[in-house]
Amino acid sequence: MITRVDSRLYADLVEYNFKFCCEDCAHFEPATLECSLGFSTAPHRSVPLDLGSTVIFCKAFELT
Repeated sequence: MITRVDSRLYADLVEYNFKFCCEDCAHFEPATLECSLGFSTAPHRSVPLDLGSTVIFCKAFELT
């Protein structure tokens, strides 16, 4: 899911400490920086949370 960071999303991300990047996913392999399911990690790793930026949420994300 692709979404733009607006003021409401930004406030929710900060207030609830929302996790969505590969580094917080159970399928992320830190040693190889790859997804164990074979998905590309580039669009989901350490995403900047600037107003107006775009965030791509992974459909297979599972919190560790």
